[in-house]
Amino acid sequence: MDTVELYVIIDDFCKYFTPKLNRLLKNQGSKKRCRAGMLSMSEIILILTLFPHSEYKCFKWYYAHKVCGEYSSYFRKLPSYCQVQFKNGPLFAIFPIFFASA
Repeated sequence: MDTVELYVIIDDFCKYFTPKLNRLLKNQGSKKRCRAGMLSMSEIILILTLFPHSEYKCFKWYYAHKVCGEYSSYFRKLPSYCQVQFKNGPLFAIFPIFFASA
C-alpha cells in the first residue's frame, strides 16, 4: 500500500472519529480546549503506523532520518524531534487506533 493511500484512509477515519472523541471528552470535562498542533491527528497516526515497518529500532532516529528526511514532502510543517516529543500526541492518537481495530 502506498504511503499517500494509507494517509487518505487514516485521514478519512480521523475526520469521522475526532469530532466524536472531542465531544465525549468535553462532556466528561477532560478536555477544555481544542487547539490544532503542528501535526494533525492523521499525521501522528501515520508516523506511528509506519514506524514498526521501518528498519529503525529507535523512534528518535526514525523521526530524524526517515520522517524529516524521506517523508518530509508528505507533511505541511514538521517540527523538530525536540519540539515534538509527542507529549499528548501518541496517547491521544493510540486511542483511535484501538477503536478502529475493535
